[in-house]
Amino acid sequence: RIREVEKDNIVAEYGQKANEIIVGEVYQVRRNDVYVMHNKVELRMPRNEQIWRERYKKGDTIRALLKEVRSAEGTASQPEIIISRSDPNFLQRLFEIEIPEIYDGIIEIKGIAREPGERAKVAVWSHDERVDPVGACVGMKGVRIHSIVRELSYENIDVINYSPEPKQFIARALSPAKVKEISIDEDTRTAQVLVSDDQVSLAIGKNGQNVRLAMKLTGYTLDLVREGGEDIELVEFKDEIGDALYMALIGLDIETAKEFLRANEASLLAVEGMSAQKLDDVRQVILAEFDEDELRGIFRETGLQLRRAAAPTDGETEGAIEGATEGAAEGADGATKGAAEGEVGATAEPASASESNETAAAESTDSAPSDSAESAGGLNGTPPGGIELASAGDDVPAVDAAAPEEAHAATEEAHIDQPDETTNGENA
Repeated sequence: RIREVEKDNIVAEYGQKANEIIVGEVYQVRRNDVYVMHNKVELRMPRNEQIWRERYKKGDTIRALLKEVRSAEGTASQPEIIISRSDPNFLQRLFEIEIPEIYDGIIEIKGIAREPGERAKVAVWSHDERVDPVGACVGMKGVRIHSIVRELSYENIDVINYSPEPKQFIARALSPAKVKEISIDEDTRTAQVLVSDDQVSLAIGKNGQNVRLAMKLTGYTLDLVREGGEDIELVEFKDEIGDALYMALIGLDIETAKEFLRANEASLLAVEGMSAQKLDDVRQVILAEFDEDELRGIFRETGLQLRRAAAPTDGETEGAIEGATEGAAEGADGATKGAAEGEVGATAEPASASESNETAAAESTDSAPSDSAESAGGLNGTPPGGIELASAGDDVPAVDAAAPEEAHAATEEAHIDQPDETTNGENA
């Protein structure tokens, strides 16, 4: 009967101290549990309530949160009292002890997210506009917060200003990362967060720690979106680039596909082993890996211009190359023939020399655009996906490119008309 009364007294006494910090002495350390003696009453701290990096020894004095009191079962057993150092409420009680403004109710803790022994985020709100909640918690030169950090085995603690506006609260919860834009779906409690490339690693944190704590603190599922879409590591194109050239690009801090596309063309051509043809080939291979929306963003950033054409088959590609080669040869023959005829006309009739020269010049001018267009098509080809590149200085509208067969036919018609003009000039 006396034992039952003692058990009831222990349950009643410690039941009133629930969620309070108590100080005890470690008297036994087992594999999964640490037993602490407090006023001759045994308290148990299970492994999941411990800070993983802490090591306890017999005789150590520790502070812990009294988390739960379990009544005794049977006549021989004692009430089980569970204490914790990993519970978020333990951190809140430490703030109340160390920071008078929180104890007095001037500053309120709105939320705590914690990964014990690693990192924690605490959102605070001031009921007095004259009091800075973050400054009061940190203290002069961090003296207030540092005492809490030492108690928790140097757990990193981020103190942020609470905001009733969800977007602003999410942005603060993801600090030290800076976000660009936030869109929220209240029905699913999800938020899409746009961050710049240089802020992605900060937003995610070590092993995803920062974004996990932000989700716990705000109550929203956060979806981080990289500004400019997904990127591809340059190592994926190592076979096309070549080992030596790949290492040279890495030496220039060009490690992704978009970094390669954004790089200055003159700098790339200055790399040993890089030629204009090689640069163009690598660009085409890289561009084939991106979708249309990403390509338009890339072209806006780099200043290159985009022209659309139907994706050719293998047979059409070979025909376009052969047609461009034949057209270039015919253009060269026509220019040579016109120059020779101009010289003959100048020898026979000096008076008509100027007319013959003008005719030869006109012939060269007429054939030049076709030759240059076909040469460009033969040099660059049609890249995968039907996308062609133009330099930043070219004035090229975003229109459909002419099919190789049409360009070749137009060139042949120009050459058919030219002998008549030359003949007329000679007769004159």
